[in-house]
Amino acid sequence: MNNEKILELQNVSYWYNSSKRILDNINLNFCTGKIYAITGASGSGKTTLMSLLGGLDMPREGSILYRGSNINKIGYEKYRKECVSFVFQNYNLINYMTSLENVMLTAKSSPLPFLQEVGISEDEAKRNVLKLSGGQQQRVAIARAIAAETPIILADEPTGNLDEKTSNEIVHLLCEQAHKKSKCVIVVTHSNSIAATADQTYEIIDGAIKSVE
Repeated sequence: MNNEKILELQNVSYWYNSSKRILDNINLNFCTGKIYAITGASGSGKTTLMSLLGGLDMPREGSILYRGSNINKIGYEKYRKECVSFVFQNYNLINYMTSLENVMLTAKSSPLPFLQEVGISEDEAKRNVLKLSGGQQQRVAIARAIAAETPIILADEPTGNLDEKTSNEIVHLLCEQAHKKSKCVIVVTHSNSIAATADQTYEIIDGAIKSVE
């Protein structure tokens, strides 16, 4: 397993239109070949951290480095396109398209193998995504993230709408991307089972982040 440092937060702080810092002077490293869980109470800053890691927002203070280069210098659009893929709680699929068409939006090669990799059959791949179960739709969303062939996958509450059995299957797929494909997988979650499965769990409390053993 290749554990190369790929993302680094250096003295990162973030606040909204108030004096309270939702993230306060965060220093953190993420490596390839590992799955990370980010936990914390609602409103603690988990999704804010995910937005910063994904280049969807900029830190108020500090820097975020991708393989040693500030993502500000890489360019946020280039970073989002080439370095990170997202998996969301509500799937964010285009609902008038089939699974194949959704994955084709990011795939650099045939989309079907990526769908089959996550357990979507060829017949299911040709269906409109609204005719699939929630678990199947999340599999399609993961296939879309995999197909982009980025080294980082960011998942925001990916099992929040799923039953326990399906949730465990989704977690297994994300773990495989980290451990077998040497991706860096970062999951924001309230799920204790995801936190227990992750290689490293962090908790955000009062703007600070701590390692959870």
